[in-house]
Amino acid sequence: MGSVIDDFFAKERGEEVKVEEGPVKSGFVSIVGLPNAGKSTLLNALIGQKVAITSKKPQTTRNQIMAVYDEERGQIVFHDTPGIHKAKNQLSVYMEAVAEKALGN
Repeated sequence: MGSVIDDFFAKERGEEVKVEEGPVKSGFVSIVGLPNAGKSTLLNALIGQKVAITSKKPQTTRNQIMAVYDEERGQIVFHDTPGIHKAKNQLSVYMEAVAEKALGN
């Protein structure tokens, strides 16, 4: 049995993950919204340090960014995503797919 993060990535790779019985002490949160709505700024504020690049320029976040808030009572894994918008080019199509995939996690 690995850490919650190890188990998360193992599940993403399609590997079987054994879960111990007991109270849940971790959770996952995807931050999803329109471009330039402050998703990365919110993530940085929640974590208490700069883990995501912020800018006034839309589409600064191009891939999903993961950050973990950890304390005695448990941990929360946050996923910052690119803004969801009507795709006009291949890069936009890719970034939208990354954001939509986070909704399934």
